[in-house]
Amino acid sequence: MKKIFLIFLFCTLFCWKNSNAQAYVYHPFPYSNTIWITAIVDIQGCSQNPCGYAIDQLGSDTFINNIEYIKVLEGGTPPTFQSIVIRNDTLNKEVKMLKVGKNVIDSEQVLFDFNLNVGDTLPNSAICFKSQGIVVLKIDSILLQDGTYRKEFKLNVAYIGSYYDSLSLIEGIGYTGGFFTAIVSTDDFEGGSLLACNSVDSTVLYNFAPFGLTSCEVPSGIKQVKKTVISISPNPVTSGGDIIIKGVSENYSLTISNVLGQTVFSSQMNNSQSIVLPDSIKSGVYVCRIHTQSNLLVVKKIVVI
Repeated sequence: MKKIFLIFLFCTLFCWKNSNAQAYVYHPFPYSNTIWITAIVDIQGCSQNPCGYAIDQLGSDTFINNIEYIKVLEGGTPPTFQSIVIRNDTLNKEVKMLKVGKNVIDSEQVLFDFNLNVGDTLPNSAICFKSQGIVVLKIDSILLQDGTYRKEFKLNVAYIGSYYDSLSLIEGIGYTGGFFTAIVSTDDFEGGSLLACNSVDSTVLYNFAPFGLTSCEVPSGIKQVKKTVISISPNPVTSGGDIIIKGVSENYSLTISNVLGQTVFSSQMNNSQSIVLPDSIKSGVYVCRIHTQSNLLVVKKIVVI
């Protein structure tokens, strides 16, 4: 009996060790047939929760400056190219991105860094700004839906709303707040977002259980959310300088608050009016809330230098 128990214990430990060993092998981002579905939750005036889903997926490859990138597509049928391309930097365990427009190519930046240690600050990127102090609290492994393990970087932020989940970065998948969604509130929605599902080659890897997207398909009758294109220009802006809110075609109220949530400026604006920032707004990162007449609430980040 003792011999049988020892054999069973050995097999159990061997299988556990073998499975968790997968977490120590770097898993780069996939290059095709990959879908991220992000749930948009707690939007003011929305009668259901989640209010909708945003869909991102990988498209065809493209070469820019003789470097191979993959196009990121948005939406359902058919998806559209959103002027963002990504590539794997496997050697440095990073995912790089470029924003490309007509005759314009921005500088390459780090989208995800999977070579961080506990205490490291996330790099300045599309999902995070160093000045906001998003750091790695813990590095662990997470069991995915296909039975494999990936390295998980637990962060010092958490989403609190109708759904609660500690936020993290997962190798080969990205940020659990949603693909290309900012870690700190810079979404074009009042509420928040959570990664509902991720699949590669029709195999579900990540699935946030409360949403029930077991096949990584948006439920029928649920709208697909199109991201609102509203921007602040210039950004960064100098203290006491002028800014213009672009993409708003109606009157709106503007509120600017600091990272502690304290209001430092508020005003009623028209759609084409420039805004002079008071000298009292010193260098730092601020949150702008743009509330339109049609009850759309857009939250943006502005950097004052």
